[in-house]
Amino acid sequence: MSRLIDWLNRKWVLILVFFAVTVFIHIGLQYYFWNWSAENFNNIVTPIATVISVALFVWLTWRQSRIIESQNTKPYFHGRIDRLRQAMEGSKVYASDAIYKTVNDFNFIGKIREVYMELRQSDEFRLWVDQHIQGQQIPLKVFDRPMLIRQLRFLSQFFVVPIQTYYRVEDLIREINGSTQLVDSDKIELKRIIKETLVLEFMKFVEWNLADQTIFLVPVIYGVSNPDQIVKFEQLHRSDNFIYFYDFFTGELGHPFAP
Repeated sequence: MSRLIDWLNRKWVLILVFFAVTVFIHIGLQYYFWNWSAENFNNIVTPIATVISVALFVWLTWRQSRIIESQNTKPYFHGRIDRLRQAMEGSKVYASDAIYKTVNDFNFIGKIREVYMELRQSDEFRLWVDQHIQGQQIPLKVFDRPMLIRQLRFLSQFFVVPIQTYYRVEDLIREINGSTQLVDSDKIELKRIIKETLVLEFMKFVEWNLADQTIFLVPVIYGVSNPDQIVKFEQLHRSDNFIYFYDFFTGELGHPFAP
C-alpha cells in the first residue's frame, strides 16, 4: 500500500492531466454527436477546470511543504553520518596487539592490503598457500612462526569478528529509507554521502578481488587453540562478515564503481 501511495504522489499531476484530457475528449464527442451549445459546453468545462486547478494547487502546496520538511530533516542525518565516522575512526580493530593499535573501522582495508603484501613476500607463506591449493591439510602448529604469526592473527580475525560500526551504518541506511520526513531525492543524496565517506573503500576492495580465486587466501587461525587442529584457508573478501555487508551496501548504495 505504501508503494502505491508513493507512486500516486509522484504521478499525481499526470493523473490529473489524463483525467482532464479524458473528460474533454468525452465532452468533445458529446458535442460533436449531439450538437451541444457553447453555453452547455462552458457550464461543464468551467467547473471541471476549476476542480483540476484547485487540485493542482493543493498538490503543489503539499509538495513544497514536503520539500521544506525534508530540508529541515537533512541536518539531523548529516550529523548522524559525521558522528558515525568519528566512531569508526575512534574504534579499535585489533586492540590486543600494540602494533595494530592505530587500525580502526575506518582505515582497516588499507592495513589489510599492507599486511597481506608483507606475508606474500615470505617464501614460507607462499608455500602454505600452494600446499593448500594442492589439497594438503596443514595443522595449526605449522603456522607458529615468530615472523608471521602476528600478521596471520590480524588477518584471520576478520573471519570471526565483524566490523561492529558497519551494523550502525546498516541501521542508519534503514532509518533513512524508512523516514517519512525525507523526500526521495534527499534520501538518495544522504546514501551517496554514506557510500563515499564511510564504506566505499571496503566495497571497492571486495568487488575488485571477487574475480580472483587465490588472492587474499589466508589460514584462519584466529580462535584456534589446538596445535594439531587442521586450519582452513579462506579468501578474506569472501568471508561471511565481508560478503554480508558488501551485499547490503551494494543493494542499498549501488555498485562501488558506479558514479
